[in-house]
Amino acid sequence: MDQNLSDSELHVGYFVFLHKQKFIKFCLGLFVVANAVLVIFMLIQMALFFRAQSFEGQNKHNFSTRSIAWYDPTLAAKTTAPHIEGIYFVKGAPGVYKLIAKIVNQNPDWVVWSFSYRFVVDGVETPYQKSFLLPGDNFVTGRAESKTPIRGMKLEMNHLIWKQMNQQEREKIALVKFQTSTLETRFTESTGFENVSFTISNNSAYSFYAVPFLVIARRGADIIEFGYITAAEFQSKESRAFSLQLGKNSLTNTSLAIVPRVNLLDDNAFMPVSVWRAETKTQ
Repeated sequence: MDQNLSDSELHVGYFVFLHKQKFIKFCLGLFVVANAVLVIFMLIQMALFFRAQSFEGQNKHNFSTRSIAWYDPTLAAKTTAPHIEGIYFVKGAPGVYKLIAKIVNQNPDWVVWSFSYRFVVDGVETPYQKSFLLPGDNFVTGRAESKTPIRGMKLEMNHLIWKQMNQQEREKIALVKFQTSTLETRFTESTGFENVSFTISNNSAYSFYAVPFLVIARRGADIIEFGYITAAEFQSKESRAFSLQLGKNSLTNTSLAIVPRVNLLDDNAFMPVSVWRAETKTQ
């Protein structure tokens, strides 16, 4: 080893010897700080990643809901609440009453895609059912058991899901037309029931898997009888005859209305063109 060290080299060596521990501590401190900064950086990146994932999931949800035209419940503030115009009961079998309520949706551009309802008859609640409300007049039905005459009843509605129609949906509804003809009523003495016969023509541009029709008999403003029939696989431009045993209440001096109860905004109600055209050819 070279023993001839310069004064500057001796000074440097002496300085390192005196400050060696401080230098080691400084390096360790710098290492700890660097690691702490790295950990904080990684935590921030992870937080940003999960936040981005959350926004992405929310955006996907919003996109999927917009694709079927659902709207935020707060938009329901733009609508007028459905109006319950009347609630009626019809005596059926012993101890059984059929219930029907007329609900008016006064919002021409909005539908209630789904809601829950129940009747409360003399304080007794019927099971919840689900239905929908198109613009204009709508009807919901139920059933109650009571050994005594009904003294009072009301209709409760909740969980309304509003949906605003777009132009295409409004045009679609306008193309749905059902026409009733050859309406006849006949009393059958052997059964004591009134029978209603009629023909319904599907003058729509669409065919349907199934269309429930509500047959309503009115005397003045009151509903005195009602019943359901269903037209399965109802083809466009098809006419079909129906007969319904409506009830034991006399239909003298009554007016009859036949109301389709199909959700015209539900794509699952419509038969694809390829299906109903193929079925029409094979008939």
